[in-house]
Amino acid sequence: MMRKKQASNKIHSNVVIPFYRSGDYFFHKGLAAFQDKRLSRAAKLFERAVKLTETEPIFKIQLAAVLTELGEYERSNELLHQIIETNNDEHPVCHFFIANNEVFLGHFFQAEKHVTRYLALEPEGAFVDDAKELAELFEEDPLDEEEKEEESLNNHENAWILLTEGNVREAIPLLKKVLDIQPENWAAQNHLAEAFFRTGQEQLAFDKCEEILESDHGNLLALCNIAVFHYQLGYTTKANQFGEILKKIQPIHHDSKIRLLHVLCHIGAYEEVAVRKKDHTLLKEHSLFHCFAVADYHVGNVESAIDLMKEAISNGDKKAETCMTKMERGESDSVFFSMMEREAGLSMLVDNQPETPLG
Repeated sequence: MMRKKQASNKIHSNVVIPFYRSGDYFFHKGLAAFQDKRLSRAAKLFERAVKLTETEPIFKIQLAAVLTELGEYERSNELLHQIIETNNDEHPVCHFFIANNEVFLGHFFQAEKHVTRYLALEPEGAFVDDAKELAELFEEDPLDEEEKEEESLNNHENAWILLTEGNVREAIPLLKKVLDIQPENWAAQNHLAEAFFRTGQEQLAFDKCEEILESDHGNLLALCNIAVFHYQLGYTTKANQFGEILKKIQPIHHDSKIRLLHVLCHIGAYEEVAVRKKDHTLLKEHSLFHCFAVADYHVGNVESAIDLMKEAISNGDKKAETCMTKMERGESDSVFFSMMEREAGLSMLVDNQPETPLG
C-alpha cells in the first residue's frame, strides 16, 4: 500500500507543472515549503494558489496531496472529487489518491472502487505499482461486513446527491437500503423524512421524525426537519415553538452550525441568524451568504444585505438573483430564504387550525 510520503513525492516528481500567470507565485512558494517539510505552510500557500487560479486542477491536486500528509483525508477527497466533476477523468491520478485516502478513513469499498477505476484509466501510470498492491489487498481480504457498510455509505451519498438535485423519488429506495443495513444512521433517517415530505407524504415525514426522536432524544436534524415541515404547511405557531427550541442549541460541528442557520432563516428567525453571524468562522461559508443577506435585510442592515447577496450571486446562487431584485424593489414580503424544493405542491394550511401532524 502506498504511504502518504510516497504519494506526495511522486506527484512532485511525475507531474510537469507549466508556468501560470495567476497563482503561479504562491504555487511555487508552496512547493518550496513542501520540500522543506513545512507542510502547514505549504498547504496555506497552495490554498492561496487555488483561490487565485481556481480552474487549474494541478494546483488542487498538489494541495490534496499535502492535505493527505497532514491527515486531512476528507478535505483532500473533497478537492479530488471537485476535479473529477469538473474535468471528468482527465486526471486519473485523482482516483488513486482518493483510494489512498479512503483506506486511511477505513472506507474500503470506496477505496477498491477508485483504485480499480485508476488502473482502468491509467494502466501505465506513475502509481500503477502501488495501485496494484492496493488492489491485491482487497482480493486477499473480502471484508464482507465492511463492504456492506461501504455500500451503504455509497448509497447514502448517492441519495443525498439525488435530494440536492431534486430527484427526490429516486432517493427514497436508496435511503431505505441504507437503513436496512444501518437502522441507526440518523442522517439517513432524516433524509428519508425529508424525501417523504417533499413527495407529499407529510404524515410519513412527521412519523419518521417522531421515531428518530424517540430513539435519539434531541436529534438536531429531526428537530430542524419538524420546524421546517410545520412552516411549509403553514403552521407558523408550531414552527416558531420548535424555533425557540433550536435557538437554545449551540452546535459544535461546523456542518451542524450551517444546517441550523439555514433552518432558522427558513422559518423567519432573522434576529437569531443575525446574532449568530458574529461567529467569524461562518462568514467565509458560501452557502450562508444568501441566508445572512436575508437576515440582515429583515433586521435593517440593508447595506450589508446587498453586499452579501452580491457575494451569493457571484458564487452562482440563482435564487439570490431573484431575491436581490425583490430587495431593490423594496418587496420585503418576498425577500426570504428557502432551503427546500418539493415535487408536490405545498399544502399551505391556515395557522389557526386546531391540529398539526404532530397533534
